[in-house]
Amino acid sequence: MKKLTAFLLTMVMIFSLAACGGSGSKSGSGPSDSAGSTAAGESKSDPAEGSSASAGDSSYSLKVAGIDGSITLFPVYVAQEMGWFEEAGLDIERMGFTNGPVTMEAIDTWDISVTGVGGVLSGLISYDAVLLGTVGTDDGTQYLFVRPDSPVAAAGKGHNSINEEIVGDAESWKGMSVNSTYGTVLHYLLLKTLSGFGLTIDDVVVNWMDMPTANASFLAGEGDATCVSGEVSFKSDKDEFVIASTGPLADLGLQTNFVANPTAIKDEEQREAMKVFLQVFFKAADWISANPEEATKYMIQWCEYAGNTVDEEVAALYCTVDPYYTLEDNYNALHEAAHDGGDYCRIQEQILGVLNFFIETESYQEGDDELFLKEGHLDTSLIDELYEESR
Repeated sequence: MKKLTAFLLTMVMIFSLAACGGSGSKSGSGPSDSAGSTAAGESKSDPAEGSSASAGDSSYSLKVAGIDGSITLFPVYVAQEMGWFEEAGLDIERMGFTNGPVTMEAIDTWDISVTGVGGVLSGLISYDAVLLGTVGTDDGTQYLFVRPDSPVAAAGKGHNSINEEIVGDAESWKGMSVNSTYGTVLHYLLLKTLSGFGLTIDDVVVNWMDMPTANASFLAGEGDATCVSGEVSFKSDKDEFVIASTGPLADLGLQTNFVANPTAIKDEEQREAMKVFLQVFFKAADWISANPEEATKYMIQWCEYAGNTVDEEVAALYCTVDPYYTLEDNYNALHEAAHDGGDYCRIQEQILGVLNFFIETESYQEGDDELFLKEGHLDTSLIDELYEESR
């Protein structure tokens, strides 16, 4: 009987040790799957430094939407790879879409989104989304290419009232077939470029399609011109084409923004999760800006995840072409009065300028500006709280 008892005790100890070893191995695993859309998911109680939102044993989950392979969603990818969301007690489900308006159509599936002006306008005007702040600038990768044997290329420069470096003239652009994406920054680039020639969207033939399709179709021979964005603007397959216009040349002045699902932000726990998310996002964005060489390696992986192979030179350019806003930049812009004297902040003024241009060109309608500025469509409180806590 004593031998049997000793044997059983020995077996219990062995199984206990095995269980402890398994637990230790699991906790030492990587922070996330670099090819996955969801961060590794066990709830963590370690709060992000300085974050009252994740203090104590709190842990949160959040569904984050954006465009895979974009500069805007890149800090989320980096933070997942670094394990910073887990450290802050936040489980992230990253959701990828093809463009901003499509993202907003699926607003019921996510809590917070990082998106460009197309997503912001669509979200606030049609879905009561809530503007929270600014991610960064968004015109450095917007390019309009034409074929080298096109009338536009032959017309040369010096005929556009916005910028003399823009290629073509009014006569050469009339009737051109252009691949572009409706309601996005690329749509805006096309409209703005044409306006400098005294033309409207009706003066060209537009093939409306998502950006990857616009790019692929152009390379396959469809369209006299194409509007593209992101890392594909800098790839070597564009070397044979002529750059007719870009975001900076057309003076777009665009920015990307944080937008919240209106239902989610009213939920106390989800609001706290958004606060943690924003803090970690700014940490990642600051790290990318301060460590361009290391960030380039992550950018190569990020582009590959989105199905785009880029070399180190392109990845490095893509990391730096559109700078991120800091927490302090956000706070200042959210509390800076509009330069045009309107009763809104500087961030709203910049977006409103794009919307007014869309209204003038009949891509949006009269009254959409009032819907954009509707009470409740701007919430500065999360940025305000984070800024106060950081001082």
